[in-house]
Amino acid sequence: MQEMGGMAALVGAAVAGQFAVDQASGEQMVLSIGRMRTQLNAVLTRLGGVASQDTPLGTLPEAEHVAKFNRLVASGDQQSAMYALTKFAETLEHAETAVRKGMANYGEVEAAAERSFEKREAERLECEARAREYRHGGMRAV
Repeated sequence: MQEMGGMAALVGAAVAGQFAVDQASGEQMVLSIGRMRTQLNAVLTRLGGVASQDTPLGTLPEAEHVAKFNRLVASGDQQSAMYALTKFAETLEHAETAVRKGMANYGEVEAAAERSFEKREAERLECEARAREYRHGGMRAV
């Protein structure tokens, strides 16, 4: 599935620190993903129950063939509804992982920016203090 490759790339970007999302937005994304997962799990449960039952079409060979085909479409192979929905559930799990890592990345970027700002501010204050000293009494040996 193409979407899975894209989600793997997003998770990889988040792990590499190339994806960041602020806390409030990230929390909304996680809530939305959680709601989708809840609804998807309900669909998977219903589909599992339906897929395990034969379609009651009778005993003719044609009817049995259609019943077998219905089971296959529901849950029989990599083109089945069950397979596609299960892969989508995995994609949602990866999306949540990426968002949570992106939130952590955002916090790290913010903390690094704050440290950088504090360092630059301390350097600025030190320069101002030296300039005042110079104006009010000459240079002092450092």
